[in-house]
This record gives sequence, structure tokens and C-alpha cells, in this order.
Amino acid sequence: MLVYIADEASPVVTRYKNIGELDFDVNLLLTCTGKVQSRARILSKACKALNPRSVFVDSGAFIYQAKYFKHGVRPTVSEVEESVKAHFGSCYWLWKNGYPLKAVAEMDVPMLWDKGGHEIVSRWRHKYAYPFQEETDIPVVIAWHGGIPFQQFLDEERNLRYVGVSIFDKKRLIAEKFGSVARYYDNMALYIRDCYRSDILVHGYAVTRTDALKRIPFYSVDSITWQGAVHFGNAIAFDKKTGNMIRADIGKGIVKKKGARAVAKNILKLRRAGSKLSTLDAIGRTNVKGRPRADHIALFKDQAKVFDTMGIWFTKYWERKGVDWSVVEKAQGVA
Repeated sequence: MLVYIADEASPVVTRYKNIGELDFDVNLLLTCTGKVQSRARILSKACKALNPRSVFVDSGAFIYQAKYFKHGVRPTVSEVEESVKAHFGSCYWLWKNGYPLKAVAEMDVPMLWDKGGHEIVSRWRHKYAYPFQEETDIPVVIAWHGGIPFQQFLDEERNLRYVGVSIFDKKRLIAEKFGSVARYYDNMALYIRDCYRSDILVHGYAVTRTDALKRIPFYSVDSITWQGAVHFGNAIAFDKKTGNMIRADIGKGIVKKKGARAVAKNILKLRRAGSKLSTLDAIGRTNVKGRPRADHIALFKDQAKVFDTMGIWFTKYWERKGVDWSVVEKAQGVA
């Protein structure tokens, strides 16, 4: 199992220099806009810098939907279809140019339309997703968000190789719907084990809750959390002894309110869990204009490493519990 650190693009455009030997723009990492070839070049540079071993390409569907709901408008079906075509076109270009694509998520946007959304997305699956999967032999992650019963979803989607599920709701809402969070997690775990028995891999969208990762044997997950330290000052570390995520505020806000000593205390908290960050990385060194500037590269690299560490930890955790993904990996050609 690999915990991927690349998720939907941040709404904040930030430029990181000289990571590996590549530059990339976070906002263009996994968006759905732009010309196919130019977008794919940016995407490929970013993914190669993040993880040269294999690339999991998300579609940016959640951010795409959020943009329209925020402004209270709805795109036409043809407008969104152009973005779907651009998404798979970009992925096709990456594949043709030799980038190690492990999987590609479909652009699942049924909520954009009050009626017929699922039928529209299903039509695009057969028009773009499954043909891409058949030609490239790269699994496409087909999303299930609970619109229909899970077994019905499996029965209807005959070409499934990789399923994506989400647990977006807050724990309080999950408990209200399912009686308890534990029951919900256990049900999800049963669904996923059924998928593995049918040689179908399962991806968890935006999953960082370690309590969920300890109850649900996802093959892969993603998260945008690794960007938080740079954009909002919300840094994380992973405690390998407990399998829990450690969080600490090291942003500009705490510097202004409580000073460098408070930041140093929070940095120490992260370092106890394996972080390599220093107080200077967070507060910043003085630049040529005499102003302190946080070391975004150091922050980014450290936070990316957290998810790599989590991936290794949870892989071993579930292997000890008897979960073996190798059979499914071999069947799907993603080993």
C-alpha cells in the first residue's frame, strides 16, 4: 500500500524551486484546466519530483465541484466533458512519454447536476475511462460515493479494476447515519475485503484519519494535508510507535501572537515524532530585503516524507493482520 501525497490542487498558487531538479506549480498539479499537452508537462514534472517510483493521478473533481457550488452556478454538460477529455488526454500523454503511471482517477462530478448526474458520469466512463484503461492497461479508479448500494455498484460496473471511496463526513454525522463510527468503519472494511477477493483494488479519497486507517485496509489513500504547513502553518508528523498523526501550529499566526519560543516548542513536539524541521525553517531566515522568509522547500519535503512514512507503517500494519495485496496487484498489473 502506498499513501500518495498528491491530491486535488490547492486553491493557493505557490511556486517551489529546485525540488529534485524540477520546478512545479502546486495549483496546476492536478487541476482540470489548461491545454492537454502543457498541463501534462507540468503534471509530469510535479509527479516525478514527488514520487519517481510510481504516479497516481487524481482528477481534481472535488475542487472542480467546489468551485461551482461556491459561486452558485452550474456548468453545462459539454463544458465539463471537455475537462474530462483533457484529464484523460493528459494522462495518455504521460503514458506515451514513459511516466510510471500506477493508476488514474476518473473525474467523478455527478453532484454538478440535480438530475441525471450519475448517468452522465457513467456515460463518460464508457466513453473515456474504460477505453483509456483498455488501451494503456493502467487501472482507472472508479468512484463510489454511496449514491447506490455498494454491491449494485460492483455489479453494474463490469470493468472495475480499482474503486475509490470516501469518508468525508464528520464523525458526528457518521455516527448519526450508521449508529457508530466503529460500525461504519467495519462495514467499509467488509466492502473492501470483498473487493480484494474479486481482484479489485480500493483507494480512499482524502483519508488521513489514523483511526480509520487502522480499521479499514485501504490499498491506497490520498490527502492534501501535506500542503498545510506551507499555506496555513498546520504542520504534521507521524508517530511510528502509536501509529497516530501529530499536529502542531508553526505558521505566521503563532509567530505574531506568541513569538518564536512558542514555535520552537511546537517544532520540538514534531521532532519527537521524527520530523527534521528546525525553528528557522518555520520562522524563516532573513532574505535580501531584510525580512524573514520561511523555508518552503524544507517544509514541503518534510511534510511529504510524513505520508511516505505513513504508507510504509500502515502497509506493515495490515500485512501483520493478514491482508495481502500482492495477489490483486498481480491481477491488475500494478505491482
